[in-house]
Amino acid sequence: MTKKTIENKKQDKEIIDTRKRMYYGGGVGGLGALGIRQLLGSSLRKDVTETRGGGLFSKDKTVTLKNLGALFTDPKERGLIKSFLEKHDLKDLRMKGAKFLEGPMSDYYNHITHGAHLPSKSTAVSLHELGHAADIRGSMAKTFGRALTGGMLGMLVPAAILAGKKIKEKHPDSIEDKVLSFVNEHPYLTTTSALTIPTLYPEAKASLLALKHIAEKDPKALKDSTKILGKAYGTYLSLLLPALGAVFSAKHFEKKKPLEK
Repeated sequence: MTKKTIENKKQDKEIIDTRKRMYYGGGVGGLGALGIRQLLGSSLRKDVTETRGGGLFSKDKTVTLKNLGALFTDPKERGLIKSFLEKHDLKDLRMKGAKFLEGPMSDYYNHITHGAHLPSKSTAVSLHELGHAADIRGSMAKTFGRALTGGMLGMLVPAAILAGKKIKEKHPDSIEDKVLSFVNEHPYLTTTSALTIPTLYPEAKASLLALKHIAEKDPKALKDSTKILGKAYGTYLSLLLPALGAVFSAKHFEKKKPLEK
């Protein structure tokens, strides 16, 4: 066995050890994320307890700007929703209430059908989902752009781990080799980006649009609304814990002597 072969095997072992630490740290971070999401979710369910419209045998009636009263029975809330829809030119946005056996905090905005599902009887939560509609504005380019970017970034890390070495051997200095080499050298950045781009940014923007509107139209409700949307955003932030756990565990045990290339 030559000296170079021994050095290569040593380097491979160091890389594998670092990756193992990443996985362990990511696993611990994942458990922490589950715990935080559960705590914040339980707290949110205490803040938002009622459902809007619908019922056990709901016909799932769809409303738009023209017939908001069918879903938003409170005049003050209806005024907030109406002014938001008008402000962001969402006159044709379709909205629905609770479906069969559905409870609070199952709200979402469907980017494909350009419709909002708003079972939670919370103005802040409803405006947050409408904030997604204001951000996307029915743009398929934004919808698929974010989904594809996040999916591609998420796939690059395992691709670099599983195929990076083979591609370097078979196709050195190719664009594939350069991309996967970069990912292999910066897995933390890539993993964090995969979570941030498709999730954290649009969720933050939707909440900011909602809170800005509440601050303009109903300042007294801003504090409670910020509390509700802040907890909801915290559940998304907790998704970063696996990536951060992987970063810190690998960095903590990393040897002072850098790996040879």
